[in-house]
Amino acid sequence: MKVRVVRNRRGIHVHGFYCTDYGRGEEEIVEASSAIDLVDEIEEDVANVLFYPCASFGSPSDVTPPDIPARASQNVKMATLGEWAEENGWDVEDDGSSTLHLSRDSGPEETIRLIFEGPRYNAKASGYECDGVPEYLPDLSVVVLRISGEPGVPISTARRRAEDLPWADDAEDDEIIDFLVDHGARIYWINSISGGEETAVVAPMLLDEKGKEFNSRQTCIQTNGRGDRILTFCDGAAGGQTGGGFRSVRLDQILKVV
Repeated sequence: MKVRVVRNRRGIHVHGFYCTDYGRGEEEIVEASSAIDLVDEIEEDVANVLFYPCASFGSPSDVTPPDIPARASQNVKMATLGEWAEENGWDVEDDGSSTLHLSRDSGPEETIRLIFEGPRYNAKASGYECDGVPEYLPDLSVVVLRISGEPGVPISTARRRAEDLPWADDAEDDEIIDFLVDHGARIYWINSISGGEETAVVAPMLLDEKGKEFNSRQTCIQTNGRGDRILTFCDGAAGGQTGGGFRSVRLDQILKVV
């Protein structure tokens, strides 16, 4: 694996290749399979070298994925992604201008196409395919996960979910609906078409002067032909009034409920 060796007046420091906090100094990139191999390579005594946690040696799956700054140049972004792909067993083809083609034959055939317009990643023109089945890659953080991910396993909403949902995976439809309309809950989800994050409020249950429920009657969960559970509801703004019209969301695309 590759590590970053930094020499300055404080000594010789070794950081992970993708570390962004390695400080100033004369630096070089060294490839080694262990700390001992590294100190032999740089011809130093191991006692003179300080290894930072980010420089842990191991297989690519043990390495912290690179953090790619939004302000980084196109060359830096493409070079970082290319290095990460090679570490994870991909063949990398750089067209020399704005496109990276990645391929891996790990049973199923996998390909990734990454297109840049200057420093901007063009998500709509890019994407992943596994045995011909496409997956949208909305941003570079997802691209990095896809590169190191298992073949054919989508970088799903579940992997991007920061906290547990307030219901179990096998919760009954009525249980989920009752929670949403009782709380007038705001939900955040991934749009399965655009790949972008969206949010809306499930209109809470309200009663009219005759005690008849209104405003949440349209909230329901149905199962489509592929077995996906789809929540349909009317987007409610402040005061329980309808806001953005009807919305339909796959339950497994929900990121957060508050």
